[in-house]
Amino acid sequence: MLGHPGRRRARRDATPGEPGHRRRCRHFDPDALATQIHRYRSAAQIGITQTAARRDPVMRKHHALARRLIDRQDDYLRYTRDWHVPADNNGSERDIRMIKISVNWPGAGGLARAA
Repeated sequence: MLGHPGRRRARRDATPGEPGHRRRCRHFDPDALATQIHRYRSAAQIGITQTAARRDPVMRKHHALARRLIDRQDDYLRYTRDWHVPADNNGSERDIRMIKISVNWPGAGGLARAA
């Protein structure tokens, strides 16, 4: 038996905002989505305004981040329109984790050369 039966039941009965809801729901409420996008843009715009002086390196980085949030909004929010795009990148991170561990493993280089 895979997993815990209680977890399966929780996913089946999930409500919006809980894990599992996204798999069954194929659309967002357009009004709620528009509100969230407006908040996203407003927060980025505040960041741009407050870091416009770019006095120090940290402020320059924050300003660049706020600009990227606005410039790449469609890329960052693609999961709200295209249901084939996951909302997070956990799968990608999991795929590269073992590669990175083997590269950083102490003594791995010597074992690879000996084999």
